[in-house]
Amino acid sequence: MNMQAVDPQNQSPKNVTYRTHPLNAWNRDRARTHDLAHATAGFVNDPDITDRDRIAFALRELRMLGYAVYGEQRGRVDWSPPKMICPLDDSMWQAFGPLRSSRLYRHLARIARHAHISAHERERLALDLYDFTAIFDRCEALQEPYVFTFKGDPALVEAVFQAVGFSTRLSSSTPDDGSEAHYEITIAPPTMVVAEFTR
Repeated sequence: MNMQAVDPQNQSPKNVTYRTHPLNAWNRDRARTHDLAHATAGFVNDPDITDRDRIAFALRELRMLGYAVYGEQRGRVDWSPPKMICPLDDSMWQAFGPLRSSRLYRHLARIARHAHISAHERERLALDLYDFTAIFDRCEALQEPYVFTFKGDPALVEAVFQAVGFSTRLSSSTPDDGSEAHYEITIAPPTMVVAEFTR
């Protein structure tokens, strides 16, 4: 896997290749080892909770535990904090399935077609006018497992994601440039993991 990291000394990006080694199989062994904040527990036990919500609550828990949390609106990732977590770009953009055009985007597209504006220009114009979330509807249920990379306590990070309702799988990730190793956690709803094992 190739990732772009920031060198803390000069803040310039460098490409690094990581070798990933599995540490465990899909499990929920730590689901009851972390007590969630009261409000979090109330939300994650509600039947209307979504996978996207569960991820947001897990990241909030980790933030409250001192982790630097990078999400969808992040710039470059700062690897210097001893406790940090961020999604892999592939997961961030693909785990919930393809983006769907919103009602607003379809409305703008109809007008653009009448004005003979190209598809590329139409999309660029829509993003100039409106926020990304107004232009595209996102699925709230994971379509494939979601992967985060992190530094910190792997047992705690696994316990938090399991406490909000996910099955997890841990891996260690070692860089080829001799810099600090870190971990990856792959999360998925338990029903997705059961389906993976029965194929």
